[in-house]
Order: sequence, then C-alpha cells, then structure tokens
Amino acid sequence: MPPPLVPPHIRFGFRGFKDCPLLERMEPDTSKTRLQALRLQCWSVRTHRLCTEPQRLWVVTVLLVARRLDGLIEEGASVPRLPIEMWTAILGYVRLEDIGTTSAVA
Repeated sequence: MPPPLVPPHIRFGFRGFKDCPLLERMEPDTSKTRLQALRLQCWSVRTHRLCTEPQRLWVVTVLLVARRLDGLIEEGASVPRLPIEMWTAILGYVRLEDIGTTSAVA
C-alpha cells in the first residue's frame, strides 16, 4: 500500500481537519489528490465549514474588523478601503495551521 499523500499533520493534527470526510476519500498520489491536498492547507470559503471552531472564529473576527474599517471610512477616516473579495483573497494565503491558535499571534 503506498504511503498517504496528505501529510499526517494535516490529516491527524490538532490544528488540521479532525475527522475530515474529504481526506478519507482521497486516492493515493494522483494529480487530483495533490490539488485537493493543496487546497486544504489554506483557508477558503469552501474549507471554512471544515475548520475547527477557533479557526472559524479567527476568520470571522478578521472579517468583522474589515467591516469595522468600512464603517470608519464612511465616517471620514483616512484608511484605505479593501473590498470583501480582497479580504477573502488575502485570507486564502493563510495556512490553517497558523490560525485559531495563540501561537500565531506572535
């Protein structure tokens, strides 16, 4: 039996997707599987429901800060405005293992 494609820290790690049904159905070492594994390493709208509760709360907090900044801009603050699409694109570069933990704040 070939070794699993998805690294153990993603499949079984505390900060990964605990009991993720998508990881159980992956076939070993195909281009489709490699792409699926890469998509699961960073946050996305699609993976949000698979995240742990602390990870989801972290993302919601970031998006609430974005909304608060929009409110300040409407009140006349000189803060550059980013559309929500930019916020989600930026969050898409954040590795799931780095969010939702106190060690990621350092």
